[in-house]
Amino acid sequence: MADRLRFYDNVLRDHLASHRQMALVSGPRQVGKTTTCRTDGTD
Repeated sequence: MADRLRFYDNVLRDHLASHRQMALVSGPRQVGKTTTCRTDGTD
């Protein structure tokens, strides 16, 4: 399966790189929340 770049991947990566905070990721089922949170950020 091809990796898809999701909109919030970059938003979360940039925010968490500059702020040491917790992020709440919510949304409907099967939109990639878990996949986005489990990626290590290396492209």
